[in-house]
Amino acid sequence: MPWCTSSTVAPQGSLKGRLTIVDELTGKRYQVPVSEDGTFKSVDLKKITTGKDDKGLKLYDPGYLNTAPVRSSISYINGYEGIMRYHGYPIEDLAESSTSIEVQEGLV
Repeated sequence: MPWCTSSTVAPQGSLKGRLTIVDELTGKRYQVPVSEDGTFKSVDLKKITTGKDDKGLKLYDPGYLNTAPVRSSISYINGYEGIMRYHGYPIEDLAESSTSIEVQEGLV
């Protein structure tokens, strides 16, 4: 199954590098590694904190509209079109016609 991309035009060359983020609340600067395709791991934003007890910055992406796709032979999500599939099956079909045990067995 093809994986989706958010752009119809591929960037020229590698986008690999580092992104510098400046926290305007604390003045701290953070470096986040950027992959060749111009993405970074959202977990890298956890290092942006306001102090010792803060668990870090969280991302909120309703509908997965700005979540970078990854290659997967198991699942497919397209937030723009409202498509979610598991092993090629529409998730709504699985939810409506499968028992909880069948879904759990499919996850293993």
